[in-house]
Amino acid sequence: RDKLSASHESQLSHLVSADTAKQYYDKAMDRLHTAGIDQFGVRIEGTVEYPVRLQDADYPLSLFYYQGLWDLVYTPGVAVVGTRKPTEAGVARAKRLVKALVSEG
Repeated sequence: RDKLSASHESQLSHLVSADTAKQYYDKAMDRLHTAGIDQFGVRIEGTVEYPVRLQDADYPLSLFYYQGLWDLVYTPGVAVVGTRKPTEAGVARAKRLVKALVSEG
């Protein structure tokens, strides 16, 4: 972000050469494919598809990828985010929280 602000460019992609972008694109695609992730989407800040609500975050993402149905983004929902290695007590608390949220609609 600092480079973008200092450069007077309007898009991050203008700060990287096409060859460098292609190199990192290929590297990222290889990693995703190796991990078995073949169907995904990408959203980039400043494009029509980028969720407006994410721009309000303290540290908005410039780019993110996702799996699943993008149209679900337009339905009411709640995200529960936590560690990849939760304790049993943490899992139990998260289940109670999610059940309460679902019951409240």
